[in-house]
Amino acid sequence: MRNTIALLLTLLAAPAVFSQNGLHLLKTFDHKHGTTSGVSYSGSWGYVGPDGREYAILGTATGTAIIEITDTANIHEIAHVAGPTSIWREMRTYKDHLYIVSEGGLGVQIVDLSLLPNSIDLVRNFVYTSGTKNTAKSHTIEIFDGYMYLNGCANWYPGGVLIFSLADLNNPQYLGEYQPPGTGNQRYVHDCYVRHDTIYAASIYQGGGLNIGSVANKAAPAHIATISYDGSGTHNVWTTSDGRYAITTDEIGNTVKSLKIWDLSSIPTPPPEPTTTYQFNPSDIEHNVFVRGKYAYVAYYTAGIVVVDMGSPETPATAGWYDTSTLSGYEGVWAVYPYFWSGKVTAGDMQNGLYIFTFDSLQARTPTSLFEPADQIVMCSGDPLTFRWSRVADPAQDPLQYWLRVKGPSIDSTFKVGTDTSFTLANPGVLGTGTFSWQLITVDEANQISSQDTFTFVRPGPAVAAPNGGESFKIFSQVPITWNWQCTDSLDLSYSTNNGSTWIDIARVPASPGSYPWNVPATPTSQARIRVRDVADTTRIDISNAAFTIFNSASITLADPNGGEVWQGGSVQQIVWSSTLVDSLRIEFSTDAGANWSTIVADTTASIGSYDWTVPLSYIGAASIRLVDLYNNTVFDESDATFAVALTSFDVTGGWNLVSIPVTPDNPDASTNFPHSVSHAFAYEASYVEADTVSEGVGYWIKYNEARTLPALGPLITSDAFPLASRWNLIGSISSPVAVSSASVTPVTNVLSNFFGYSADSGYTIADTIKPGRGYWVKASLPGELILSSSFANPSTRITIVPTSELPPAPPDEQANGGDRTSNIPTVHLLSQNYPNPFNPTTDFGLRIAEGGFVSLKIFDLLGREVSVLENEAKEAGYYTLTWNALNSPSGMYYARLTVTDASGKPMYRETKKIVLTK
Repeated sequence: MRNTIALLLTLLAAPAVFSQNGLHLLKTFDHKHGTTSGVSYSGSWGYVGPDGREYAILGTATGTAIIEITDTANIHEIAHVAGPTSIWREMRTYKDHLYIVSEGGLGVQIVDLSLLPNSIDLVRNFVYTSGTKNTAKSHTIEIFDGYMYLNGCANWYPGGVLIFSLADLNNPQYLGEYQPPGTGNQRYVHDCYVRHDTIYAASIYQGGGLNIGSVANKAAPAHIATISYDGSGTHNVWTTSDGRYAITTDEIGNTVKSLKIWDLSSIPTPPPEPTTTYQFNPSDIEHNVFVRGKYAYVAYYTAGIVVVDMGSPETPATAGWYDTSTLSGYEGVWAVYPYFWSGKVTAGDMQNGLYIFTFDSLQARTPTSLFEPADQIVMCSGDPLTFRWSRVADPAQDPLQYWLRVKGPSIDSTFKVGTDTSFTLANPGVLGTGTFSWQLITVDEANQISSQDTFTFVRPGPAVAAPNGGESFKIFSQVPITWNWQCTDSLDLSYSTNNGSTWIDIARVPASPGSYPWNVPATPTSQARIRVRDVADTTRIDISNAAFTIFNSASITLADPNGGEVWQGGSVQQIVWSSTLVDSLRIEFSTDAGANWSTIVADTTASIGSYDWTVPLSYIGAASIRLVDLYNNTVFDESDATFAVALTSFDVTGGWNLVSIPVTPDNPDASTNFPHSVSHAFAYEASYVEADTVSEGVGYWIKYNEARTLPALGPLITSDAFPLASRWNLIGSISSPVAVSSASVTPVTNVLSNFFGYSADSGYTIADTIKPGRGYWVKASLPGELILSSSFANPSTRITIVPTSELPPAPPDEQANGGDRTSNIPTVHLLSQNYPNPFNPTTDFGLRIAEGGFVSLKIFDLLGREVSVLENEAKEAGYYTLTWNALNSPSGMYYARLTVTDASGKPMYRETKKIVLTK
């Protein structure tokens, strides 16, 4: 508020000397960072680091300077925090952070000082916004007990005190606002001081006076009283160390410019007038007051720094003074910082910079010493635990508080002790067990300084030595449980089979032997743990660091069928296994992937390793085998994946084959029913068409590189009616042979040609029997149906055959004249489902490439990682079969992705199939 009354006053200047009434000048430091309105410096504060180094903090015209003053012979600036240009700047510290405000903007600048003495870190510029109001500009800041108070926020009307929590040092959290009662600018708070849960707010304008409120509830502060006095311009306030008196300064107004000392004992009834006042010089204006011990340190315009003895608040007396300004005009000291441990006192002169003093009556603090518990002591007892330390200062002369911090494996707590030099923890059990450290934090209005000599002590618990994780033990074996325990007592031993969710008692034993022979229970598990617990103090406990295994050494491993096989119904197949320490086993069979089981043989000798099983004569699509130890059903094994039981099969040869599906297909996918083919399946509908799916009663062309036997997966067909068109028809078969002469036709007037089968060696030949799995050509004179049945047909509907010299259409890739033919080039790109699927360890993929291009077929796992590349090169149009050997890959789900691109790299086709590897 300097320039508001600059023209009203003429201040007295006094020559500077090195010592004035007990206040001794040690050093000055003037390193300007700009000047505005004739002013180079503003607010000042201080900081003491954990290592005892001391730093003055000084507001400049363009920011804030951090100046090390530990060695007064080597005062130097560590850093300068750039800020908005302003003649108003104030700051406070909390823990190892600095908080700066200015009327120039940027909100609260938050600076991390933990890097000192090397550097500092400007963390952020914090601005709190609520609707149209914000904290971009604040006149002053105070921090007490972990809470930040912002005063005089220009963009916050009316301007009370905004309260923030500093639990997170870098991210203040808004809690509430203290708003003194009144009208207009009486609500404005220029500066404040907080003692415990009471706020003292200086309202400088229009006789606002001193407002006192409760901030016990930071979200809803409550007003207590207002101390009013004529002509007040209350600028700043502090209290005496005992909180009995408030000391105010007046910068403006027509009141006498003096320190006013108010007796607060009558609050909430405000005192009608000050108990007394203090003037250093009637012409001088006091700016800010700070109290340490029984002394008030006052910053004066033109009078510099004055120390006032407040030992008897009714009769304050000058104890020391020093005039920093030799110039006339409204200049001088902004603030005084008397809280350095060394006894230094700093003052910031608005024109001349930093002044460093000692004061005869301000004694340096002595770093604390920690007495008990002794360093590295082992605390076996559960009795109350006392912490004791030495004083750092006389609390009557230098008020402070001690906070005790205890930190360990399960605790990091700070106990607020007050001024006592001991603290007793009634229940040490709250600490848990382990090695702990403890240290003292000395707290005053400005600092929280931790003791350098941190002590450690041990509050042990019994420690499991073995089994401690990773071991494996056979059921019924005997193993030693061992432990370490420094305190003689009894222990409870217990074990868990579910990683500590529940515990089962073993025994209560003396602690001193350190070992106990344990009979391992007959409960196989991979999640076993041991627990030891002190009988006298059940909070002292330890469990195995990690799980160990209890196993039954017996084992069974099923080798065949283990998934993916196709066994013929009615055939005799070997179930094969290996076993260890199993005498007899039961063999079980499931037709629904393990949902239900039936017994194949109730008891067979395990050591023979195989069993000849007559496969059921029924179609089964999801079959499984399970082997169970007859005397311990926790020992078993079953097929890793399902297998199939087929009731029929058919053969193909190398080259083109005329085939059909002699069952109702369980899966209509053509690539599943014709695995390993080198062509697409072609049906006939007046011309050849590619068939992605197949059905019973239809004949298909399919091409193979070599002879194979193909299982027919699906229920048997005993009779069926196949549609006929008045042309050549490519028909299929049923599950049993049917003589052509036994077939029936509708309408009965329909005349058929001979039935033609096909072989690569002989070409077309006339067939007298329609065999399962084969395809046949027949030409009909009329539309109708061909009826095939395993029983004899009605003679009245039997077919009439008129031989013809015309042959059926040629296979798809033969180009003979006069025929209805198609080349062996696919019309569309296609990636067929792999076969078999699930598989172990190989499976095949059928590819149809309709147009030459760059072909890529890759295998990926569930995380999208590339596992294998089966093809990655240019290919001509045609049919291809690619095989993946997954011998070195783990069981699981994978994806096969086919990509076809043209010469320019433009995608023509992309398809992904899900595949399952089972081992």
